[in-house]
Parts: sequence; C-alpha cells; structure tokens
Amino acid sequence: PATFVKKLSDHSVEPGKSVILEGTYTGTLPISVTWKKDGVSITPSERCSIVTTEKTCILEILSSTKGDAGHYSCEIENEAGRDACEALVSTLEPKKSPFFDIKPVSIDVIAGESADFECHVTGAQPMRITWSKDNKEIRPGGNYTIT
Repeated sequence: PATFVKKLSDHSVEPGKSVILEGTYTGTLPISVTWKKDGVSITPSERCSIVTTEKTCILEILSSTKGDAGHYSCEIENEAGRDACEALVSTLEPKKSPFFDIKPVSIDVIAGESADFECHVTGAQPMRITWSKDNKEIRPGGNYTIT
C-alpha cells in the first residue's frame, strides 16, 4: 500500500513568507496524491503550487496571508491502499516596532520629594527599554526604582 515515511510538519509563518509542506512516501506506482485545506481540495494557483514525484508530495504557498492558516492534509492512494497525514499552518502577527501607548511626561517636584514617571510600550518581543537622565542611562538602585 501507499505509505507515508515522512509526514507533514506543522508550520507557523509570518504573513508574506512562503510555506512549504512536504511528505515522503513509498508504494507501488501509480500513486495518486490529493491535497486539502480544511477538508476542501486545493487547486494550484499563482500563489499555490503542488509538486508530486515518485516519492514526494510538496505544497508551496507563496506570500502567505492570514487566510492561509488552517488544517492541511495530503492523501496518497494506490491500488493496494491509502494513507494520509496532516499539518496545522498558523500565521504569526508581523513584528511591530516598539510604540509608546503612554509616553512619560515632564513633572515639577520640590527638591527631596519623589518623582514618578510612567510609560507603556507595545511591540514585538523581546525589546529593551531604558530610562535616561541628562543622556545617561539610569539603572535600578540608589535613588532609582524601575518596574
């Protein structure tokens, strides 16, 4: 019977990048190969190509979008039997540059009093945030607490 010896692998991909799903199989030829996404047969297009050889089946999606996320399956079949395997393709959020949701603001304090500055930053992790005074980095300790 047609049998997968290397099954499809799950993939996480950033939008715009390519996804390649590949399986390797054995069995007596001819072997028919059927690809599906979420249970629906896939038709090759400008962004989606299917390559089948005597031992491999490859699905390539170019310039992936969020709509390409889903459950993909590949079924192989010959006169002796069939086998199938599947993979999950998920799309990642594109990496975002750090952005201040809340920017620190200048305040007036009396000498000797505490001054609290607050900010909130969003963006792709990991990110490094530093505080500075007079163009010199402030580190926790002494008079400074950073949380």
